Amino acid sequence: MNDFPINWSRLNRWAFVVILIYVLSGCNSATTKTHVQRVISRKIKLPDQITRCDELSSSSCKSIMWISTKECTGCRINTLPLYIDFFERTRDYLDFCVIISTPYVTSFSQKVDDLCLPFPVFFDGSDRIRRLNRHLPADSEYHFFLLDSSYHTLVVGDPILNPDVEKMYDSLLDCAGR
Repeated sequence: MNDFPINWSRLNRWAFVVILIYVLSGCNSATTKTHVQRVISRKIKLPDQITRCDELSSSSCKSIMWISTKECTGCRINTLPLYIDFFERTRDYLDFCVIISTPYVTSFSQKVDDLCLPFPVFFDGSDRIRRLNRHLPADSEYHFFLLDSSYHTLVVGDPILNPDVEKMYDSLLDCAGR
């Protein structure tokens, strides 16, 4: 005899939910892998007015954060001070710049100026970076790149928001002679 009756209907629902979570998390992992593979080792092309990023220093690596038109531009600009420490820590080893794609350059440029950031911020008013790099996913999680001197992508991801990406940055910069 069973002193604890089992509610099979409820158990089946819970099993279904657990399996669904497992399957969906697997899909998320596969999606992440697909997005990273689409970007990694590909060359990032910069619009003409942004190639000045090259003239910043003689660093062989570059780190670019792209804020696309799909994001809340004002919200992302408000997060830029979080990257000051990253910039200060890596400034001798890599060039860091931010590219903001927005048709509202005038309204957002004042907001950026008010932040007094120590790193360059470029505006791409016609979203040329998107048109030049069709391989980039729409998801902003994949809009932060570590590039070699030829603009080939070495790492995709934000080193401030993801400690694993930060470790990859540090490892590659150490290999590059930091």
